[in-house]
Amino acid sequence: MPKRRPFDPDDLRIPTLEELDAEVRRRPIGRTIAWICMDLAVIPGFCTGDFWNQVLDTLQGFGGSLPVLYKVRQHRAAFFQKERDQHPETRGSDWQDLARETVRKVLGCLIGEAPTLDTPGVEPPGPRLATAPS
Repeated sequence: MPKRRPFDPDDLRIPTLEELDAEVRRRPIGRTIAWICMDLAVIPGFCTGDFWNQVLDTLQGFGGSLPVLYKVRQHRAAFFQKERDQHPETRGSDWQDLARETVRKVLGCLIGEAPTLDTPGVEPPGPRLATAPS
């Protein structure tokens, strides 16, 4: 059997809402917060200090583990670098540049900050009208 490529989009399987619900119910809240942080790249360099402190308090107060979060993050960063080394065309940007202004330029704002109205490409927060894809 051929070896599967990690993160192969053709093999992507998104869990159902019921499966996610069951998974969250059997885990401590802090552990769920840690997994959300890992999946969405919620790291101190992407967040305001207050927001990260609230995440950390929730994580530690409800059974999560900061050392495990960092261990997984370090493993994923090493794996990402290994994959990137195999594709030289991706070396044009420094993905480790976590300067606040670089993060704001890429994300539009830090996590925990409201987007500013003059951020190019970022819509101001507020209700949205759902529309079908065209």
